[in-house]
Amino acid sequence: MVTSQDFLDDDHVHVCVEGDFSAPLENSELVREQIFVLVKLVIRLASAFKFDPEKMMAHGDLCPGVEFPWHELKIRIDRPPH
Repeated sequence: MVTSQDFLDDDHVHVCVEGDFSAPLENSELVREQIFVLVKLVIRLASAFKFDPEKMMAHGDLCPGVEFPWHELKIRIDRPPH
């Protein structure tokens, strides 16, 4: 895990997801596993830093990419893993 510099966006939590989400994704096991772990991470971060995970947003138009499965992430946060 790499942290951002102290003086940048100290009122935000930044998470970087590996992968090329600029093109349509296949429903691969790797993507499903990455979303599963990301859901768990977001829930823990939301608890630790007291924020509403429903208010997550992308960094920008290019990051994480237009094909990032936001709908899947948001649905899974509503139904967290065990």
